[in-house]
Amino acid sequence: DTSLLKDISSLPLVVGLSLVRSINASADIDCRLKWPNDILFQRKKLGGILIESTSINRQCFVVIGVGINVCVPKALLEDINQPAIDLHSLGASIDRNILIGNMLIELDNLLDRYFVDGFDYFRKEWCAMHAYHNQMVSFALPDGRRVEGEVIDVDSNGALVLNINGKVRRYISGEIQLNK
Repeated sequence: DTSLLKDISSLPLVVGLSLVRSINASADIDCRLKWPNDILFQRKKLGGILIESTSINRQCFVVIGVGINVCVPKALLEDINQPAIDLHSLGASIDRNILIGNMLIELDNLLDRYFVDGFDYFRKEWCAMHAYHNQMVSFALPDGRRVEGEVIDVDSNGALVLNINGKVRRYISGEIQLNK
């Protein structure tokens, strides 16, 4: 059903939550989410999510791509255009097969719930895991403009909700950076 395509805008957030749950449990660390599709540890990028969707003959297809920095050479980490970290440098010696198995189990469980109850079921937990929740941020809009405000929520569609000078604004795309 192609109507599903318009209803999955919050899917990256649910995928992120499933990854954070499984990484935290497997590696015994406290990684966090960064809206809409990054996984952070102490504000350094540990992983990311990319989701593509399309419909063919009125059938919806979704491809979920996940990248987790498990063991990355230090030189490569330093070449990334933002602070990054890997699980190995955190002292987490994880078997990749076990990690991916745990991720798939968690993802399957969360997707079952997501397609029944929607993102609202996960909103409170997602906000609690968001590294920038209740923080002042700079937000780069797709057209190049920047706004500054406080992250106050994500809505049921996965849009980032900011308080900008007392006005509540929702954004479905853009890049968020923590104000120093």
